[in-house]
Amino acid sequence: MTKKDYEMVANVIVGFDNRISKWKLVQKLTNAFIMDNPDFDPGKFIVACCPVEAETEP
Repeated sequence: MTKKDYEMVANVIVGFDNRISKWKLVQKLTNAFIMDNPDFDPGKFIVACCPVEAETEP
């Protein structure tokens, strides 16, 4: 990852008030990565982050 990547992740985290759910963080990071890279595969990322939750979340 580059400095730009770390800054993007930090910007996503800054957007949260206090406690966050893992699913909400994964969703926000997925959106940021899609904006950064049109070829980003959100499905693979979501399954890698939370394989069980990916099957049950809407």
